Amino acid sequence: MASLKVQKATSSDKNLLQPQYGVELTMYNRAHSVLKLDRCFTWSGAPTNPGFPDNIPSNSTTTFTYLRGVDDGSIAAVVYTGENEYGAYAFVLAWDAPTDNTPTPNRVYVNSAPKSVIDYYTFDQIREYLGVSGQHSEARDRLSRSSASADISDSNPNIATVTAHFSASP
Repeated sequence: MASLKVQKATSSDKNLLQPQYGVELTMYNRAHSVLKLDRCFTWSGAPTNPGFPDNIPSNSTTTFTYLRGVDDGSIAAVVYTGENEYGAYAFVLAWDAPTDNTPTPNRVYVNSAPKSVIDYYTFDQIREYLGVSGQHSEARDRLSRSSASADISDSNPNIATVTAHFSASP
């Protein structure tokens, strides 16, 4: 019977660790209202404790880490909502950071629209949009006077970084 030898990686062995063990997300709320988590979906991986932020205060930033799944990396989507004088609006942010981003690059997708429109989006539709997106995504909506943009970087071999900006008129 063959024996397995397990070796624990040390900090000096960090280049031996599995690439892209997660995603670090930074979200900037430049809207004039608190953004509230409306819904979220995880296809692969999981957010670290305490999970997805429930609220992002106006004119502030929040950062959290999302760990990869065993085979498919980090794939998830969140929807945040807010209100202005034009009504309720929603922002969609989705990302795909495969465990090995050589054959399939990291992708990010955003959308901004009235909440009543985003409410009809299914997570399967969002995953389709994410599948044809790239490393940068942006959206502007004239009805809700809201906009969103996001970038995903793979400059660090062990963790992808997503930076998203959400804004809306008062």
